[in-house]
Amino acid sequence: MLGFKAGAIRRSITPVGLAVVLTAAATPASTPSFADDSASLRKDLSGGSDFRVRVAAALALGKSKSRDALDPLVVALSDPHAAVRAAAAAALGSLGDADALPALKKARSAEQTESVRSQIDATITKLGQSSASSAKTKFLIQIGRLENKSGMNSSAVSQAFKSTARERLGSLPGIELLSDTADPSAEAKKRQLPTIVLDGNLMTLQKAKDGRDVGYQAKVEFMIRKLPDQTLKGSVKGDAKALAAAEAVRGDRENSQLQIDAVTAATQIALKGAPRAIEAAAK
Repeated sequence: MLGFKAGAIRRSITPVGLAVVLTAAATPASTPSFADDSASLRKDLSGGSDFRVRVAAALALGKSKSRDALDPLVVALSDPHAAVRAAAAAALGSLGDADALPALKKARSAEQTESVRSQIDATITKLGQSSASSAKTKFLIQIGRLENKSGMNSSAVSQAFKSTARERLGSLPGIELLSDTADPSAEAKKRQLPTIVLDGNLMTLQKAKDGRDVGYQAKVEFMIRKLPDQTLKGSVKGDAKALAAAEAVRGDRENSQLQIDAVTAATQIALKGAPRAIEAAAK
C-alpha cells in the first residue's frame, strides 16, 4: 500500500505479470520517429516570465535524459533568478551528461549565491563520478515510437508512459540512452557499440475491481529491434493494477491518477526484463 499526503486517496499498486519473449524472426520496420515536448520545455526555460515556470522546465528537461536538453540547461546556469540556476544545475546532474562539466565549473567560479554553489558542487561531483564510469557503456538505446492503443485517450496517461520509459531505461547500468533526434545507425557506426531501438505500446487500460476497491489495469509491451537492419529480437511485457477504496474515487481527478499509476507500474514492470532481453538481442 502506498501512502500519500493528507487529502489524497490511498492507492495500492499490484504487479500482475512480467513477460520476456526472445525471437530470431526478422521484421522490417520503418525508422522510428518519436516527437516529445522538449521544444516547449526549452521555450519555457528560456522565456518563461515566472521563475517557477523556468524552474519546472529545467527539472523536466533534466528528467528527459535527452541530449537536446544540455545546451538550454547550460544557458540557464546564468538565469537572473537563483532558484532557476540551482534547478538548472540539479537538472544537469539528472541529465548525466559529463559534457556539462566545463560549463558547471565556469558557473561555479562566478556564482555568488551559496545555495546555488552547493548545488553546482554536488552536480560536478556526480558527473565526475559518472564520467569515470561512462566508458563502461555496453549498449546504445533509442526509444522509438510509443503508442497508446488502449482506446482510452489521455495526454496525462501518454506522458506517464513516455516519461516512465525514459527514466527507467536511462537508469539501467551499461546503457546509454540516445536522444530522440540522434541518428542511431550513425551512433552505432561511430561508437562501435550494439544499438537497440525499443518501440512501445500501451495495449490495455481498463477498469478493474478487487472486492471493494476499484481502479484500472494496464498492460504494456516493448518491442526490441537491433540496428542496422531493424531485426525484431524480442519483447518485454508488463501488467499492473492500481486500486483504491471505491468511496475515495469521487471523480475525474482520482480516476486519472489511478490510470497514471497503473500505466507507470506496468511500464516499470515490463522494463525490469529489459536488461536481459537487450543483452540477448545484442548478440
